[in-house]
Amino acid sequence: MDGIKVEDVPTLLLGRFDNFLPFIDIFSLQMYNCLTMMQLATITSKKQFTIPADIFRAAGFKTGQKILVTRKDRSLLLEPVEDIVENLAGSVRIPKKYRNLTIGKIKKKAIHDYFSNNKKK
Repeated sequence: MDGIKVEDVPTLLLGRFDNFLPFIDIFSLQMYNCLTMMQLATITSKKQFTIPADIFRAAGFKTGQKILVTRKDRSLLLEPVEDIVENLAGSVRIPKKYRNLTIGKIKKKAIHDYFSNNKKK
């Protein structure tokens, strides 16, 4: 064989398998994705539930990770807190007293300021 031309690749690939490829429209593909990601979870008396492992992995969650839970109508949206922080990055002004400080120092100063102000009341 002298070589395969680029324009012959689709014919070579589909020529072998075109009898086996079912016609799949976008709606069918979306329904398949939806149905394969749906799983049943039970809410306990402590109002807790376990995220099924494959959904947990597909969502990119990590054990111990903080997530933001938002209610939308009768559904819950679970988002990693890191995603929220990344989306807000640069949109929140940092007060001058916190500029050039690490997040740990900002947290300590904010707690100190909060409790100092509340003692005065």
